[in-house]
Amino acid sequence: MGRRKQQQPNPFNLYVKAIGSETIEQLTHEPADWIVPAWSPDGSSIAFAREGGAKEGIFSIPARGGPERKLASAKLPFTAYLSLSWSPDGRLVYYTPDGIRILTPENGEIHPVDAGRCESHLPAFSPDGKWIAFICWLNGDHNLDLLSLGSGATKHLLKSWAGQIAWTNDSQRIVIPRSGGLWEVNINGGEPRLLISGSADQPAISSRSDRLAYVAWQSTANIWRADTRTGISRSVLAPSIVEQRNPDISPDGKRIAFESERSGFHEVWVANLDGSDAVRLSNFHQASLTGSPRWSPDGRKIAFDSRVSGEPALYLVDPTTALPQRVPTNGIPASTLAWSADGKSIYFRSESSEPAKHEALYRVAPEGGVPERIGGARVFRVQQSKDGQTLYFADPNARVNVLNVTTGEQHALDGMPSLYCPNDWVLGSKGIFFVDFGAQPSIDFFDFSTRKVSKKIPLDRATLSVGRPVTFSGRNLARIFPNRSKFQPPDAGRGLPVNPPQLEIGTPNSWRRISPL
Repeated sequence: MGRRKQQQPNPFNLYVKAIGSETIEQLTHEPADWIVPAWSPDGSSIAFAREGGAKEGIFSIPARGGPERKLASAKLPFTAYLSLSWSPDGRLVYYTPDGIRILTPENGEIHPVDAGRCESHLPAFSPDGKWIAFICWLNGDHNLDLLSLGSGATKHLLKSWAGQIAWTNDSQRIVIPRSGGLWEVNINGGEPRLLISGSADQPAISSRSDRLAYVAWQSTANIWRADTRTGISRSVLAPSIVEQRNPDISPDGKRIAFESERSGFHEVWVANLDGSDAVRLSNFHQASLTGSPRWSPDGRKIAFDSRVSGEPALYLVDPTTALPQRVPTNGIPASTLAWSADGKSIYFRSESSEPAKHEALYRVAPEGGVPERIGGARVFRVQQSKDGQTLYFADPNARVNVLNVTTGEQHALDGMPSLYCPNDWVLGSKGIFFVDFGAQPSIDFFDFSTRKVSKKIPLDRATLSVGRPVTFSGRNLARIFPNRSKFQPPDAGRGLPVNPPQLEIGTPNSWRRISPL
């Protein structure tokens, strides 16, 4: 496993731990930003990809310890896409920003793999060496694909699925994580089967038995409120012991819509600010991406997006009935939504295979219809001004942009600092609140009239996490913070989360936790 030392740059080294033993042995002594290991087929050595640090590339090391050997230099990608996999004949497959590569450790030869039109990630050899399974990014969506090493042909297995892949020993099934747990899919077709419900990721199957190991995350993130005038008063909104995200306070400031896993699946919920009268608004009971709830300006409806149908789509729900209805968008995929100020339109982002429409911004009536194309920009977290004349959104470079709805004129917001993450901001009546991840973290305010930034709410660095959207209502700001102990405020003490990720192992009918990571 890659193991991290806290509060140090390049914190990862490679360690091994025998099942049933509490002894952890360190193999490498060259700290890195990330390490991904893979046992050789005979179990005698471990290949690993080291990203960051002084020595980056593909290496191998004896499983019982010894000097490491560099197999190849490699330009390695973002850590979420970093993977290594052995073929039965001792070749390695891995991913670089330029595509899938196959490495022969004996001579260092590297050969590219043609995976078709898509951008390919997380490749994995089948145990019989006939297939490479990989994640295919195409037309704004992640799919699970298969590449035949015999014919070179590829085929889609699952749409809107992504994650680290594990093959069963018969080379007929693949285990892959998705929201809601670990799923198994037969490469010959059929519906995916849920193996493990709840938080589960990074599956690995023993080559000598039917045992499956995986990482189980046990984190808690709650929604906190702060007064924008004083920055002092803080309280938990709708407290829970599970992950919660994307809060949106109702226009009257009395209720809050949010994403939560409290039912076992990622769904949209609504509750009073103190957490009472919580109601689940979506009830899809599938491993789907469902969330981003947004109140209508009159507070009568909540719009959200979901991939439950296999593609991004908009849904509208009355909080009093909790019966969501899909918003027809004339076949155009829809996500990243925002209401117009008058409540007559819903803005959304679409990703399309058609070049003229790719990454376009649209608006559609709440009852559905033919969407109107507003612009061709790739957008994050769209919001409209109260007068309905201006759209604000973050671009891929985390800069806030301004779009005139009438003229179509678009430009970066003058004087506004770049964001650390495109989701970490919210539009107020006189400016923009955003999260500053600098030396002294805080929620800051950019004033439209003065073009100046002022610090509003100090934050504790130990509680920060990237990509947790902020919401605003009246004088109140709400944002997600991970808990380190039950309902502890963000500035109360320091330390690690009390529920670190756990490693579990067993057969599909019997799982046991073997180690905190």
